[in-house]
Amino acid sequence: MEKKGAIELIDLDKSYGDNHVVDHINFSVEKGEFVSFLGPSGCGKTTLLRMIAGFETLDGGDIRLDGVSIIKLPPEKRNVHTVFQHYSLFPHMNVYDNIAYGLKAEHVGRSKIQEAVKEALKIVSLEGFEERMPSQMSGGQKQRVAIARAIVTHPSVLLLDEPLTALDMKLRKDMRYKLREIQQQLGITFIYVTHDQEEAMIMSDKIVVLQGGHIEQQGIPQELYKNPKTAFVSDFIGETNEFDGMVGDPKGDAIRILCESGDFLATGFSFEKDEFVNVSIRPHRVQWSEEKVPGFHLHGHVTDFIYTGSLVTAVVMLRNGRRVRVSRLGGRGLPKLNQIVHLFWNPKYAIVMKNPVGDVAKMTGMVKFPEKI
Repeated sequence: MEKKGAIELIDLDKSYGDNHVVDHINFSVEKGEFVSFLGPSGCGKTTLLRMIAGFETLDGGDIRLDGVSIIKLPPEKRNVHTVFQHYSLFPHMNVYDNIAYGLKAEHVGRSKIQEAVKEALKIVSLEGFEERMPSQMSGGQKQRVAIARAIVTHPSVLLLDEPLTALDMKLRKDMRYKLREIQQQLGITFIYVTHDQEEAMIMSDKIVVLQGGHIEQQGIPQELYKNPKTAFVSDFIGETNEFDGMVGDPKGDAIRILCESGDFLATGFSFEKDEFVNVSIRPHRVQWSEEKVPGFHLHGHVTDFIYTGSLVTAVVMLRNGRRVRVSRLGGRGLPKLNQIVHLFWNPKYAIVMKNPVGDVAKMTGMVKFPEKI
């Protein structure tokens, strides 16, 4: 059976008064992909989802499903179903009737409905729950019923609007893998809205990072993590240490970065001397030493430790008060509390990005860095 569900968003635009929530967005979703819209509250991700579903009108642009514009179709005619954050189950109906509701509305025969509901319950691992009422179910079970109701009619695209937010952490983690398993089993195109970067990284084939109504960056999870194009993406995708600085003299294959807390080396080939930049270095890439390291002048003392399961992070406060995180599995090889350390890293792991705010500050004379530190 041919896969369906290719979505194209073409110059989409939407404003509420002076609030430009979707700013001329263009991108496409391939058939059978699991794509996440990731970003903070107010970035436009839910509005985008509602526009695809037909719940929001467009101020401009087009939405195409398998090459055909759907913007003039009502929601029920788009072959696009939505799973909401709060389940939206009918409280007076049992599980079977909740799942069968859409099929009954389409006047599908009784035997086909029974077969389809049975298959949907199997997919979401709720066989034997047909007679259960929503009030008798846990949050995770209710969410799986909502998913079964959405997939039972075999839509081309399934839209999921932060569907795991209401669940406790353990259920939420379990459901991430269950959703991915369901998507791969059915081959349906999933478009998922979340503000949780870990959730997006685990489940998605592709992530679209949104901020202020526009796309900051899109790509596979590994690419966004390893090669963020902006400081916002670097900070939003995984833990990172950020520095605002200015490009100093080149040092062989590396460039020297001057900042308030010291100077250090990074790899960058398209930056000029005195250009303002953002630099990102992941905590697990940061090294430490009791002695000074050539090319690096960043020193401070350990103020705290953060324990997150198997990962332990030492917090180092630099001379200007900036905190740098150094992470290790099991805490092995970390400095001691209150210890004075010198920080360094392989320059190739420091990601250098343009800083347009810094360029403005430089032009106005608001920020100055010394030539030598």
